[in-house]
Amino acid sequence: MTLGMATWSLIFLGAGSLWWPSLRRLSLGLLAGGCLLAVVAGFLDGRAFVVIALLIALAWIVWPERPTRWRISRHVVFVALALAFALHMVPGFHNLQVIRPVRYTPDAVPFTMY
Repeated sequence: MTLGMATWSLIFLGAGSLWWPSLRRLSLGLLAGGCLLAVVAGFLDGRAFVVIALLIALAWIVWPERPTRWRISRHVVFVALALAFALHMVPGFHNLQVIRPVRYTPDAVPFTMY
């Protein structure tokens, strides 16, 4: 197993196990291990931890016991951050390139997939 596969396996297992409250500590350990491997593999740099800390702070702020106006405004920020992740606009994250630039026809624009 390559370092990239091990990294993403830990992260996906950790994210998937977050659904079960009894596995919360295990899932956080898997996510932390995945982040550590991502740093070693070069998928994350120091700027990424600022964004991760922001996500953790937002999760804490939207906890059900918080005031409603806080939860709504922080959910809006969380969704905006998720959109930035989806568009690969967040600095510090270097996604795994699955397909290098390939031309499927001679006149096609090169296709790359991360």
